[in-house]
Amino acid sequence: MLFLGILALVQCWFLPGFVVLSFSKLFKIEDKFILSPLLSLFLNYLLVIFLVSLNQFNFTNLVLLICAEFFLIGCLYIKYFRSIFFKILNFREFNLKFNILAPDLFIITFFILFLFLALNTIGEVIHLGDPVVMWNEWSKEIYLNKIPSTGDYPLAYPILGAITYKLLGTHEIEFFARIVCLIYPLWIFIIYFRLNQLIEEYKSIIYFTFLISLILIFYIFRHYALFIGYVDPILFFITISLGYLYILIRDEKLSFIDFLVVVFAISAPAITKQTGILLT
Repeated sequence: MLFLGILALVQCWFLPGFVVLSFSKLFKIEDKFILSPLLSLFLNYLLVIFLVSLNQFNFTNLVLLICAEFFLIGCLYIKYFRSIFFKILNFREFNLKFNILAPDLFIITFFILFLFLALNTIGEVIHLGDPVVMWNEWSKEIYLNKIPSTGDYPLAYPILGAITYKLLGTHEIEFFARIVCLIYPLWIFIIYFRLNQLIEEYKSIIYFTFLISLILIFYIFRHYALFIGYVDPILFFITISLGYLYILIRDEKLSFIDFLVVVFAISAPAITKQTGILLT
């Protein structure tokens, strides 16, 4: 169960997005990895809705999909993995640099705080009055190969929960469905440090913009809403990810696959929350 739960989280967070990004020659491998949660949010939505519409959202098809994704990654990166292996054998080829300035300590403090709040929610059960109750009921319906009647509520988040249930073979185990949202507020810190590398001349602007954003998101959501199932923090993550994507593609000539990546990325807000369509 633990293995299948972790595999479900990897599918929700990384696999489909990384596979699509792997066909692009525009992005470096670290950028493909960082953008994976954004793309995976949209691609999981497409894949699951397609399978449910055919009444084929089942354990076997989901495992086949995941195996195909791992196979494609293995084929596309076999040379890269081989070079990493040889570097591990030869420690002298490693050149790791950590350039953390004093102001970044404030950012790291926020990261530790966010991480503490995230870890503090692990293991909580879904109960009456919990904001995730509504999403969880829709996850159960999707698990049963039904498209819920949600009015105008998007289904991206319930679909992630349904993936965890389907791989576990039951909707009675809520542990992984509950923690599927934990990565998104934490991932913005990865994006921040990557942006510092990409546009060093604007480090001060990036720093103060990000710091103010952290203060606002912590003030608005705090411990009661940041990691317990509201999609607003996910929308905040998407917004920062789209800014990061813009930095990567500005002044670049886009290929067809790059264009698809942009389309998938800017579509993510609309399938996450109703107000996200304004961002799209």
